[in-house]
Parts: sequence; C-alpha cells; structure tokens
Amino acid sequence: LADERACPALLEAVDGRRGDGLRRAAAAAIARLGVLVDGVRTRAVAALEQMLSDPAYLVRVSVYAACEALADVRLLPALDRLAVSESDGRLRRDAAEAALRIREAQKTPHEVSALRAELDALRVEARTLRERLDAMGRS
Repeated sequence: LADERACPALLEAVDGRRGDGLRRAAAAAIARLGVLVDGVRTRAVAALEQMLSDPAYLVRVSVYAACEALADVRLLPALDRLAVSESDGRLRRDAAEAALRIREAQKTPHEVSALRAELDALRVEARTLRERLDAMGRS
C-alpha cells in the first residue's frame, strides 16, 4: 500500500457517484497512504477535507476517523468548524474528537518525529532498491 501510484485510484474512488462503502474504504486508505507516503500527504488532506461535506452519514463518520488517523493539522480548521456546525450531534462529537486527537498527536517529542522522517526515507530507499532489483531480474 505504501506506493504513490495508488493515489489516483483512491482519489477516483471518493467520487460522490461511487457507492458509500467504496467511499468509506477509500477515505481510510487515503489516510493510510498519506501516513506512509509523504509525497501523497497534501493530496490526502485535500481529499479528506473535500469528503467532510459528503452527504452520507456513514461516509462522514469514516472520514472523521480517517482525518484522525492522518493527524494533519491542516484539517483542524474544517474539523473545528464542523464540531460546531454539523446538523447531527454524533457528527459534531466525532469532528470534535478527531480535532482533539490531532492536537494531541502534535505533542509527540522531537525524537519521534525524527525517527518517522528516517523511517520514511528508508521506505523510499527500499522501494527504489526493490524496483532496481526487479528491473535487473527482467533483464
């Protein structure tokens, strides 16, 4: 899953003309991909932010969980707004809880952030080496 090439398919799956189940699964997958691949993170934030206005209740519940999993501070303004303006009390609570957990996640120590950056770099390097080995194997 930690492959940037999955992003276009996932972004296509969040289209409002798709089924609710697919959009719910795509929201979770987009968040996970955004966590694993820094190059996709901005597109993941934009997609989830757009999905926050999905008309389907269960899709929005899934999007709140996906926002929480991605834990990107750029989602906070939208989540804070929805924590006040959502029509359903359960959705207001979900938005507020997601915003709270994102804020809590930002309190991680610098060492954890440094380890995450190093891990991301190692993933990129491993993928590059895997692609080179595959290319050598085909030759």
